[in-house]
Amino acid sequence: MEPVKSLISVLATHFLSVGDIPDDVVDKAFESLFGDYSDLGDAAESTMITNLEFTDQLESLTNALETFLLASTEPIFDRMSEEGVPAKKLVTLAWMAMEESLKNPADIAGLRKGVQAARMYTLLCCLPGAGAFEIYSKFLYLRVTELARHIYRLVVFKQPIGSIATPQITGRKKKISSAKKKSLSRSEISPKEQEACRQLLRHFLDGVFSFVGHVSLFDKDVIVATALLLRDIILFDLPTGTKTGPVDSFPDFLALPTLGDKCFGILHRLMDDRHPEGRKEVMGRVLLPRIMCYGTADEVLPSTSIISSQMIRHRDAIMAFLTARAEMDSPKESRMIYQLVQNTFRCPDRSDYKARVSEGVISLLRLIPTPFHYQFVQFMDIVYSQPMGSMRSFLVEVLPQFINSFDLSGADPGPIANTNDTIEEDESEAENSDHPEDSDDEEEEINRSSQRKRQPNKRQESPPPRMDAVRGPVDILLEAMYDKSSSIRARAVLHLGDLLRDAQKLELIQKICADNSDLEEHRRKEARTGQKYPSPLLLILLHKCDDEKVAVRKSALVALGHLFPSIEDPDLIKFMLNEMADSTRDMAISVRKQAAETLSEVYKLNPGSEVIRTTWLESVMPLLIDREQSVQQMASKIVMDTIFAELTSTSPNEFVWMVLSDIEADFNLRRLLYRAMRALLDQGLLPKSLVKSMLCFAEDPSKSRPVWLVLSFLAKIFPIEAKVAFEYWLTLDQEMHKTLVPTYVINVLVESCTKLKQHDRDTLMQDLKARIVRFDIKAHNIPAVFYLYAKLNDAIGEEAKGHKNFLQFCKRLVTMVSHAVCEAVYGRPLSELPFGGEVLSSQGVSQPTAPASAPAPTILPEDLNEETVVSMLQIVGECVQYEPKSCTDKLAKVFKYIFASEYAFSENEEPVSNVRANMVMSPVRPSQPQSQAAQVFLREHRQLGTLTTRRVRAACAVALCRICLQNEKLAKEVIPVFARELRNNRDHIVRNNLIVGIADLCVRYTLMVDRYSTVMALCLTDASVFVRQQTITLLTILIKEQYLKCEGQILYKLIGALIDDNKSIRDYLNFCLVEVLLVQFPEMFFHHFVQCVFYFNGIDNRHMTSEERELHELEKKKDKAYVHEHMKSNLQGHENFVRRMRLYRFMLGAMNDVQRFAVWARLIIEVAQPISDGIMDYKKKAIESVLIDTLNVMCCEQFRMHSVIQKKQMDNDLEPQDDEAPPTQKEARFSAEKARCLRMGIGEMIIPGMLSLRGFLTEKRSPILKLVMNAFMVLVGDYEEQVDTFFANDRQVKAELLFDIRCAKENEQKQKQEQEMTEAVENMNVTRATSVDRSREVPSTPLASHLRAMSEDLSARRARKRKSSLFSRAEMEKSTIYAEDDDENPLAEYTNRTQHDDDPDSDIPSRASILTSPTSFSGRSSYL
Repeated sequence: MEPVKSLISVLATHFLSVGDIPDDVVDKAFESLFGDYSDLGDAAESTMITNLEFTDQLESLTNALETFLLASTEPIFDRMSEEGVPAKKLVTLAWMAMEESLKNPADIAGLRKGVQAARMYTLLCCLPGAGAFEIYSKFLYLRVTELARHIYRLVVFKQPIGSIATPQITGRKKKISSAKKKSLSRSEISPKEQEACRQLLRHFLDGVFSFVGHVSLFDKDVIVATALLLRDIILFDLPTGTKTGPVDSFPDFLALPTLGDKCFGILHRLMDDRHPEGRKEVMGRVLLPRIMCYGTADEVLPSTSIISSQMIRHRDAIMAFLTARAEMDSPKESRMIYQLVQNTFRCPDRSDYKARVSEGVISLLRLIPTPFHYQFVQFMDIVYSQPMGSMRSFLVEVLPQFINSFDLSGADPGPIANTNDTIEEDESEAENSDHPEDSDDEEEEINRSSQRKRQPNKRQESPPPRMDAVRGPVDILLEAMYDKSSSIRARAVLHLGDLLRDAQKLELIQKICADNSDLEEHRRKEARTGQKYPSPLLLILLHKCDDEKVAVRKSALVALGHLFPSIEDPDLIKFMLNEMADSTRDMAISVRKQAAETLSEVYKLNPGSEVIRTTWLESVMPLLIDREQSVQQMASKIVMDTIFAELTSTSPNEFVWMVLSDIEADFNLRRLLYRAMRALLDQGLLPKSLVKSMLCFAEDPSKSRPVWLVLSFLAKIFPIEAKVAFEYWLTLDQEMHKTLVPTYVINVLVESCTKLKQHDRDTLMQDLKARIVRFDIKAHNIPAVFYLYAKLNDAIGEEAKGHKNFLQFCKRLVTMVSHAVCEAVYGRPLSELPFGGEVLSSQGVSQPTAPASAPAPTILPEDLNEETVVSMLQIVGECVQYEPKSCTDKLAKVFKYIFASEYAFSENEEPVSNVRANMVMSPVRPSQPQSQAAQVFLREHRQLGTLTTRRVRAACAVALCRICLQNEKLAKEVIPVFARELRNNRDHIVRNNLIVGIADLCVRYTLMVDRYSTVMALCLTDASVFVRQQTITLLTILIKEQYLKCEGQILYKLIGALIDDNKSIRDYLNFCLVEVLLVQFPEMFFHHFVQCVFYFNGIDNRHMTSEERELHELEKKKDKAYVHEHMKSNLQGHENFVRRMRLYRFMLGAMNDVQRFAVWARLIIEVAQPISDGIMDYKKKAIESVLIDTLNVMCCEQFRMHSVIQKKQMDNDLEPQDDEAPPTQKEARFSAEKARCLRMGIGEMIIPGMLSLRGFLTEKRSPILKLVMNAFMVLVGDYEEQVDTFFANDRQVKAELLFDIRCAKENEQKQKQEQEMTEAVENMNVTRATSVDRSREVPSTPLASHLRAMSEDLSARRARKRKSSLFSRAEMEKSTIYAEDDDENPLAEYTNRTQHDDDPDSDIPSRASILTSPTSFSGRSSYL
């Protein structure tokens, strides 16, 4: 009874004046729901509110109320009335105090009075019997929360609501007066006042804790206001170590130190069952926004902002709060957490949000029992079927974490029972127990309702089958790899790659893929094709590596790298390595980088594999000369980590020496290694200690080649002691001179020879001179040795002083070679030969030499061999390059005879095989029988036959080219011979050197070589792959530098080579045309498309230029039947139709819509109209082929003008493309105007010509009419909305055309159905005839359908690239004239069908090859 006496004492002592409040004021307050205080201001002044001690009195009352609540449950309101303190008047007094404090929010004393009044009110609501006296009013409580919101603002912002921190000034910038500034500065409270407000907020929360624990809140507004206030306070005051657990008693709550601790304690009470909407509102207003990492106002952060560490701390605090709720082990709490998990799938579609929220989802799932995990699997299946891409995208982020976090291999407990009904029954029973008097009245109604619930539904559908908890998430992840959104596909592939690291999960994924694949069909294809078929999982990843989106391809490469360690089959390893190698030549920069990183990781795991090492060298090293600097830097860092970092270690492993040995054996790789060293030097990553490390291995014979290769490069970067290279040079033996080690040592000496002592320099000069004079140097080392000797003689540079002496040395050397060769060929010295001995000048005028006795030759004819003669020729070439006057006319003629010796001694050599199974091949002209004079010459010069071998003639061609570069007169004589030998010579090495030499001569003598450009183009059909590749490189460079024009035979042969039988040639030529020439000449194909259509069908069209016509007639007059024959197209005839269409698609793919329309119009004017008018006889086979090609071109996909039909495509697309930016308003207007003009042109030019052709072919009853109708079907399908405009003047023609199109479609559909029925019958017969085990049926799942779509030949799969491949071997379109194995061939009545097996490897990929980019070459193509 002490608490009651204490409370009554306080009321009687301080609050008896409450009775003076008029009853009408109290009634008005309650009737107005505490919303109208304007009329009660005078009444407040007459109360005790104005008393200075009123705040302390309120505080003493609240303390007494708290003590009473803790100690007694006795009703007190009647006793209060008896004491003259009615409860309603006390509530009205509290309302007045709060309203007075809100009048001046900046007055801390007034706010303290209002807080105590609010606290008093909340405690009054908690007293027993408060409901009977109508103490609680939700409207007054909302005013309590508004007061708390004012205090919260003072604590956080130091300003009350309504004050202005920074004036918002629009328009001009206005000055703020000093008085205004002072008033603004005064609006902020001091730190002491701020701390006082914080203490007031603590007192307020104490009252709310008691209020929420004793009063049941049924109004949503009250719960929302309380939850939002608690949310804001938590966001403001959440120090480390905040207590988030429930608080049992009021004293424990008072002991909590921080506001955040108190707020979490109140949240626990607010989620009790006494508040029906509490759990739901707290979950949605407080818990979910923090789990979703939203901002302070529950908003998604701007894309420019990031999720801060403070937001993560708030999320972790909420997780701790939910952990405390989960420890209550209540089904309600588990269901609430599960509902939170479900609601997280509204996560924003941003990578940062998805990463953070997905972590929260897994943390929440760990808090609930295992049955909910099984239920979550079913929920994920439902989510992935939703059309919202953001939900599917977030699910893909959750899936791998869920698979890794939970083991669901046990039995599925089944669906979780809906506990809502049970909960409602429990609550209703509890209410009935509280009010037993109402239970009898409601029992009958409850029984009736329960009977209605028990009545079963007449049509109750069975629940859908549950997804397997183990396989289901993996199935969803595999299916997501084929999602329509590229971002979802990319993330799914990336997460799948992470799962492949685990052996158990890899086994599960492989089993799922195998179960969804027809393995028997794969085995049959393996048996039929003879090639290993990839596993279903590998097939999926290879398919994703060819996706059209960059992100998907990049993720697939990462997954391939994770799968690689588990693959042991050599064939499958080859598939993966080839895919990674191809990706290093991808169009996208990020894909090339990822491919290089993946290959490097694979190589580090298997450094001893020769196949992997070779693939790494051929794929990663070329990236050092990539177009993009970032790719170059990345590749150089990879080389640094793989090679140089290992070399600078204390004990380099054997694998790095194997890599360097492979690099040393390849010229291109040596060049790329030096580029890597220069790039690392620019980045400051190349260590100088590498020199010392390499010198430690310089004496090791097994490592001499790679060591001196690296040293030769380092000599150009860092200083190297010349003494080491000098001493090593003197120790080289004959075996070492056969390698390139002498060249590497010479390169080191070139950079450091000035540091040698004079005695050592003299010794080195004498040694080099002796070797040069004795021709004791291998041909491949001669350039380096000659350059060092010239530098030692001070003959390098315009101001060098040793030019004169070096010229005399070169002359003596050339004379020595001349005497030796003449003695061997003619048996007498050069001076006795019948032709003169003039010096060849660069102007082409021979200058007589001063009579001087030549020194006797130091080499006898019988001492000459092939190696010596090659060295002589190489040295003469070097002499001519350094001193052009050193070569004489006599020696040039001797070289001519050596070069022409093939015709005299052709019978002594075995014929070089030039057999090439390619229809674009130019067969080498057969050798002619020897004449009688040649036989006599052969008998007289037996020594010449042993010296003029294939290698000697190839070296002689190089020497002649070098001499011609310095002599125009000799070039006029030699260039025609070179052009002839390009066609007739049987040695591919000679032809290679000749094409390189002619290219060099074309730069020097452009007009002289231009007339032989056709012969150069014929080298694109050479029998040697290397010659063809060399020709592509040289023609690309010459055309790019505008020494040649890309037209006529050059263009025809370049385009025709795109169907070469060698894949590397196709890839390289595709890159040269698309990435090099089309960039500089974007209209190259557009101007010559119609000419190509005529040329490929063997017709000399009237668009031939006058220059081409003159050359054409000249070839005929001069009876050059061989050249003229090979200038013709070898793609004529119906059997080459598919090949021609591929070339047409390639050219059309490089055009824009305006160019396509112009080509369309030219085809109508130059093909369709002349045939319709009878100018061209379509009965001729060639003209017929031109017409067929023209109509099929009009139907192909590459011919469609996408900018005109873009709107229709966008309407049909379900989702916009991720990589395409929306056009600007100006671009949209331009595109619309261009589309309008093009549509107008179609109606005015295209359709009349096609209608004329249709009428002509209808009259002639030609089967080609089917192609015309196909073209019309495509046109009407693309421009369906404009058909009425096209035929506005002739509706009858429109009706006839649409009727014919409808009939053609019906016939096509009928034929298709008949064909399908025939195939079904054949398959049934085959099934009966074979004994294939069909016990295992392939499930009909989305993944299975995707795998069936991919289960074709790998070559065909490779054809479907992410970028529309112009050479893809797709199914025959309806525009194709005929399928060669089709019985319904419309031309079968007069066309002999021939079986032509198109090579599937002839598909040119969409990747741009940068392996041998001509723009990346540091110099000209090399001679052999």
